[in-house]
Amino acid sequence: MEGSLSPDLHHDCETDMKFEQRGVCQKFSVNGKRRKETILIPGHLSITENKYGEYIEWKPDESKLKNGNTEASSTSQNFGSKYGASGGIQFHASKGDGRVEIKPETSSKEFLRPIKIELPEIRSFIVPPKAVPREIIFILSDGTTLNPFIFERGSPENLVIALERSLRITKSRSNSNGLYMVGLRKESAPTMPPSGVLPQGVAEILGVLPPEHAHNVGQIWGFMKEMKNDPYATACTTLAKFGHMALNGELPINVFPGGSSHQMADSVLRNGKLEESLNSDANELEADYTTNEEGYEVIFKPEKMGVELPPLTKTFRGQPLSQEQWLNYLDRDGRISNMNEIRKIVFYGGVEPMIRKHVWPILLGVYDSKSTYEERQYQFSEKTCYYNRMKMQWATVSEDQEERFSPFRDFKSLIEKDVSRTDRTLDYFKGENSRGTDILRNILMTYMMYNFNLGYVQGMSDILAPILMETQDEILAFWVFVKFMDLIETNFEMSQEGMQRQLKDSYTLLQLVDPKFSAYLEACDASNMYFAFRWLLIWFKREFTFQDTLILWEALWTGLPGPNFHLFIGLSILEQHSTTIMENKFGLSEILRHVNDLAMRIDLELTLTRAEAMYLQVSPPEVTDKLPNKLRVILGLPEKEEPLNETMEIVEDTDGAASSSQSTPLHTSNAEAGPSSSSGGGDGVEVSGVQRSSGSDSSLERQYEMGVNQFM
Repeated sequence: MEGSLSPDLHHDCETDMKFEQRGVCQKFSVNGKRRKETILIPGHLSITENKYGEYIEWKPDESKLKNGNTEASSTSQNFGSKYGASGGIQFHASKGDGRVEIKPETSSKEFLRPIKIELPEIRSFIVPPKAVPREIIFILSDGTTLNPFIFERGSPENLVIALERSLRITKSRSNSNGLYMVGLRKESAPTMPPSGVLPQGVAEILGVLPPEHAHNVGQIWGFMKEMKNDPYATACTTLAKFGHMALNGELPINVFPGGSSHQMADSVLRNGKLEESLNSDANELEADYTTNEEGYEVIFKPEKMGVELPPLTKTFRGQPLSQEQWLNYLDRDGRISNMNEIRKIVFYGGVEPMIRKHVWPILLGVYDSKSTYEERQYQFSEKTCYYNRMKMQWATVSEDQEERFSPFRDFKSLIEKDVSRTDRTLDYFKGENSRGTDILRNILMTYMMYNFNLGYVQGMSDILAPILMETQDEILAFWVFVKFMDLIETNFEMSQEGMQRQLKDSYTLLQLVDPKFSAYLEACDASNMYFAFRWLLIWFKREFTFQDTLILWEALWTGLPGPNFHLFIGLSILEQHSTTIMENKFGLSEILRHVNDLAMRIDLELTLTRAEAMYLQVSPPEVTDKLPNKLRVILGLPEKEEPLNETMEIVEDTDGAASSSQSTPLHTSNAEAGPSSSSGGGDGVEVSGVQRSSGSDSSLERQYEMGVNQFM
């Protein structure tokens, strides 16, 4: 049945059906081995109402699941081939009879849970304009992003019309991806009590309202109740909104007697701390407001860095390195004639799966590109002996020795726990006595002996699992893993200095490429970038499908287009969702949840092309010549001589007197200035060689724990 609006019938029933649309599948993305795989669960969407409120509900279609197969429209014939549907529910489409076969399994129960959400919990939704078949994605007030709902028949428009009966829906002006913002309708404003119970003086105040504002009495009464309950918070929130509207000319000129809204705003803010940050200079970027972690709305206004960036250039992806191309680059002895050309091909297209076990060891430096077949074979024999010797060391540790060797015992215990839960949904690691799991454990234990100073840290199993699955060789996988770990070893240091440096570098780059979004993150206490912790720790392994992860890693292993390109991958993902985050006015916790929900939903091709375009945008000489040293170091450029005042700081001593002190330049500090310095770091955070303390140290620690827990 097509989506239809239902009249308000059956008022004597507990629940009224306001709208119903059948043929709506919930789409689950899963980590398939060779391609992006999706589970599509047939069901129907509805809007219901009971005495507690209105809800949007989705329920699986039990009749289709029990019958095992069903008739489907022509649109659904392509579901299986387009999305690679697999897992608990299998869709097998046939062009001949237009039928979709559904094979439920016991493991599919996790995909069959019904969904019920109160309408006011919906903050926004996305209707991708180019998606075929049509789909809708709901974003909740806590930052949760629901799985997409795929419309087997019809489109989401009927559902949107039904939602407009209860919600105020507006299309985002700045987002071309089909983002719609949701709010409560005006008639949902707080109801004003009878005049006889109004507090003294309130009735007189409301009585002087002009007739054209009589319909706003409910909102005014709600505001007055909020002011009574929490005058400070209400005043801060109202002033933030007022400042934003006034400074951007959104208020009528005659709102204030004796002057324009701009003049009144100037007089209000002239004596406050906001005067400097809200200076309405035409050359500066537009001010806006958001909500911080405490629930207060705060105004933020980005500042230009003094560097004019050229427009983004259009970049393209290519085809993977094929077996034929690979063989053409090898001479008769096995030497590679032009490694630079191979790197470019791999960067733009990856490597065909059948030759990865041959290309990866050379790409990562397990073997030299100028080595011959014979030399590589001899080196592999040596590496095999070395591996077996290290493996024997841990395999022959007795229980008696282990009791007196606590570091070894702790590493072993952690490896056992992680191996038992790493990619167990994939065939290679499935089952209680999986051979893949045993090999994974062997390699991690051997690496612990190889690099005992680092030992084992959670997340290493995520790095190793795809390498092992693709090479299908224990010893080769180990040495490829070793070289990969050489690139990212600082990510796993217990001090976390390497991770914090990368998070700060990411924010520094964001200030350059997107000042408005970086200012937004600072305003809502998210400039520490801890929501990107998991991204950088394991190089986006949990954000993309198995095959996409390997293509991304291959691009990063080439070292092109320059150092720290993985940071631009993170910026590219943020740029794709920055408008959604800002339009929804997400705070720190909502950003963490929203970013976490992006897993398996990110377009790799778009991410790579945008990341390369951003890198090329900031790397031409006319731009880099104007960059400060902290940005030049991130881009791998030599430092330039800076004026003395760039390494001078004003340090305020305990009695409030200001004094200047010579400090180390920003880029040489282990905890260089970045997100922590702008959003309020805790005690012990070093900024430019100077210890800064802040009253928000507990908040910073809590934010860091939240970021880590998103990964753990």
